Amino acid sequence: MQPCLLVSSSQRLSGIADHIGRLACGQYFRLHLGLSQGQQKVIVGQFQDALLDHLRSGFGQFQWSKEHAPSHNHDDAIDIFGTDGASIIAIEIDKPRADQVAKKFLSRMALLHPLGKPIYYLAVCYPGTEKMSQPECLKYFSYCQILANELGHEYGGFIIQA
Repeated sequence: MQPCLLVSSSQRLSGIADHIGRLACGQYFRLHLGLSQGQQKVIVGQFQDALLDHLRSGFGQFQWSKEHAPSHNHDDAIDIFGTDGASIIAIEIDKPRADQVAKKFLSRMALLHPLGKPIYYLAVCYPGTEKMSQPECLKYFSYCQILANELGHEYGGFIIQA
């Protein structure tokens, strides 16, 4: 079980996408759906830490952090944030819900775009319930990709297959 890149703006994301795609996720998401929301939150936090460590090992030229608040005026935090001074990588980890994908992308772009640096925005969706429509999620990945391109940024959408 590994993240699978299903939507990508361009080849410029290929290096980081390939690296993320090599992260084994089975230990985190094989049995999480039968657990309480609190227990799932702990598991997602463990996955977030593992992904952060994985990124640090492959992209050491970036300064990486988790729960990065890009603005003191808003109560939003980016799950995983990386910068090399010239560009930004923002990674959000969620269940495959189209409303979450769209909401996170909109708010993060509103906060990061004014910084004037290229943004590589990645949505990483882990397995959700049967009610969460993967085709709808993919549709919103493609909408986010269109908007990212129009703003001069890059977008990638991953789904970790159950």
